[in-house]
Amino acid sequence: MNSRFTSQLVLMLLLLFSTACAPAAATPDQNMVATLAALQITQTAIAAGPTATEVPSATPPPQFGSISGDLSFPSEGTPALRVIAFDLSIGQTYAVETAPNQASYRIEDLPAGQYHLVAYTLDATLSGGYTHAVRCGLSANCTDHSLVEITVEPGQEVTGINPSDWYAPPGSFPIDPLAPAPVFGTISGSLSFPSEAIPSLRVVAFNSDTGQYYYVETNQNQTTYTITGLPAGVYHVIAYVEGGATGGGYSQAVPCGLSVNCSDHSLIDVTVTPGQDTPGVDPKDWYAPPGTFPPDPVAPPVLSGSISGSLSFPSEGIPPLRVVAFNIGTGEYYFVTTVQNQGTYIIENLTAGVYHVVAYVLDGSYAGGYSQAVPCGLSVNCADHSLIDVTVNPDQETTNINPADWYAPPGSFPPAP
Repeated sequence: MNSRFTSQLVLMLLLLFSTACAPAAATPDQNMVATLAALQITQTAIAAGPTATEVPSATPPPQFGSISGDLSFPSEGTPALRVIAFDLSIGQTYAVETAPNQASYRIEDLPAGQYHLVAYTLDATLSGGYTHAVRCGLSANCTDHSLVEITVEPGQEVTGINPSDWYAPPGSFPIDPLAPAPVFGTISGSLSFPSEAIPSLRVVAFNSDTGQYYYVETNQNQTTYTITGLPAGVYHVIAYVEGGATGGGYSQAVPCGLSVNCSDHSLIDVTVTPGQDTPGVDPKDWYAPPGTFPPDPVAPPVLSGSISGSLSFPSEGIPPLRVVAFNIGTGEYYFVTTVQNQGTYIIENLTAGVYHVVAYVLDGSYAGGYSQAVPCGLSVNCADHSLIDVTVNPDQETTNINPADWYAPPGSFPPAP
């Protein structure tokens, strides 16, 4: 029976009983009024009395958890990072980006499940994972760089997840799925020069499809270079000294070893892939004949001069010769090849500068220079076989440069290039 109804019935019975026991002096009308008043009071009390207890609705259990930890980086400071939790069941990713030198991170609203955690530099070039090597202590003996599975429970935070393994071999961690797709690649390599020092160079990458070029300038004795911001494509790479008339190319002669047997000076196609560096592109072929490589597109136009003279040889005829002009300032050389019994020569398109001139038989066994002994008359009294400095001026021909000193002691002149 309803408890409220029972309470009302008991009160009414008590009221009737008290009325029946009232003093005899009371009249019936008075009894009725008292009864009605008591009933009204009882009903008011019942109306104001306690109601049935209402059961509150149940609070839904939490659906998400979180992961947090400390940040580090193998340098003096910690760069801005993108920390990503990879859901291993559905492949979803959850990420947070940190500020430079931020010491910790927290990723919230993670559905319950299993996760891997990796931190990336914002340019996606480096990544550090929460691996078994982290739990091992990241010492030299910690060689297990596999990612640790992290269990996330609803309503709980998993702490101490520190993505500190920046030492894992490349490819150990997934690539950053939030990084923008790379557009450009790079080319890098080593530098050399056929002298004791490497001059300042301009290394140029020519896109063989579009004709566009990209370059970087190096300092004196710099031994490596990198050209960045290269669109995908096929390139030729050439290094130029100041002035840009002659360059050292990355040619077939370079992987051949640059020996005298390496006669293929054609430039090698270098493929650039977005987001990748193409290393080992070494523009070291400074021995190609003049005109083999294109001129430096960045250098201003160079006004050229020329050298000319007469030829001789200590025999009845003049064999075919290679007459070479060596620029003593840059190390560049220019040459012309003559035919048998040709009595004169001219070397054109020489950049302004100072040169030494030597003629060689084609097998390189004999050399005749334009030395102090030549204007001396090449007599027995002409003992000075040092080469004469020949100045070339723009738009001018320097004449009477006769490489006729075939009598100098061996080693007096540079070997045939």
